[in-house]
Amino acid sequence: AAVITSLRERSVFPTEHPQHVGPPSGWVSAGARSAIEQADLIVSFDWADLSGYLQQIKRPTSKIAAKIVHVSLDSALHNGWSMDHFGLAPADVLVSADPDRFLSLLLPAVEAELKVNPKLPH
Repeated sequence: AAVITSLRERSVFPTEHPQHVGPPSGWVSAGARSAIEQADLIVSFDWADLSGYLQQIKRPTSKIAAKIVHVSLDSALHNGWSMDHFGLAPADVLVSADPDRFLSLLLPAVEAELKVNPKLPH
């Protein structure tokens, strides 16, 4: 899996890691563009303005081939009267959860699945 980080996001993924594509930025790098265009699944962990970021790849974002899972609590802001939010995330699956809490619950399930089915890619 490729990893993309932004200057806006709170990420602890090491940028020197071989799976990290392109430097952290608010703009889509060549590596990030390639990873997104080749992806069959995109999982976003609280990415600020996911819609705006993906619009740099394709407009409309519905033309992006990958399924998009967005883990965030930001959708709670989208009913606000002030409209001081970014565009709605173009998610096929919206997980309304704190990303850190979600990952703390997901990781043990993935590790258990890998023990049961060791042929899955790591």
